[in-house]
Amino acid sequence: EPYEVFEQNFTGYTSLRSHIFSLEEDWLAITNDLDINEDPDNHFIIDESVRTVLNVDGEVATTNEIFKFYEDYYLEFSGAQIDTIILALDSVNGGDIDPDSIVSDSFETVKIFGKTIKIRKRGNKRILGSGCGTRTLKRDSDFEPNAAQTRRIKWVLWIENNPISRGTVHAKTKGYQRRNGKWRKYRSEVWARCYGKMTENDDNCTTHDFDCQTEYKKKKRIKVIGCVQGLTKAKPGDVKGKHYGAEGVVANTVLNW
Repeated sequence: EPYEVFEQNFTGYTSLRSHIFSLEEDWLAITNDLDINEDPDNHFIIDESVRTVLNVDGEVATTNEIFKFYEDYYLEFSGAQIDTIILALDSVNGGDIDPDSIVSDSFETVKIFGKTIKIRKRGNKRILGSGCGTRTLKRDSDFEPNAAQTRRIKWVLWIENNPISRGTVHAKTKGYQRRNGKWRKYRSEVWARCYGKMTENDDNCTTHDFDCQTEYKKKKRIKVIGCVQGLTKAKPGDVKGKHYGAEGVVANTVLNW
């Protein structure tokens, strides 16, 4: 896959994608049932392309910034050369700085070698838009079986805003088949759709319709990435999905809170 080609350009690099892939393969080899709560692939970083550029600890560096991702938020480190910024990251990873204590959309500073490093915290799914009950971050996923319990799809539907995701609303469908008593990833005709309404950042809770879908393709998984640009909030029940795969399995989904 192109993800693997990219990763091979960096000697000694282990991506979050390859790490999760290995864990999922091991899990499928021993599990008798597909439980979403036990699934290593049910990770808060959902998009394989994003997983590819993150290391196992959910971190990625640019020329003069480092981003570290958590389930409810991400940290942005800046203010010096990358070698110095890495020392600030080490302070977080080592427990000297507690990221949960940083107020969302605010920052803390740390002095390293005379340089002031900013550690900014962005995003939090528990913060709601005033008066609209909106969120900027929500994920949901589960397995949907066929009647014979021999094939399943895994559906994922989410809204998210971060510097390396494309757009706001996303949906994914992935197929599985039971063979010789074990579940395996399954190539079949798959399809994904996300649709509904997103909310503006105004006091009137103005909404705008959106609808994005893939083509039907014979693959193990398919996704809609970045369906909405610009709008970052949604009200409960306004973001919906539809997923098809594994030779006839359908799931209708909705994000609620």
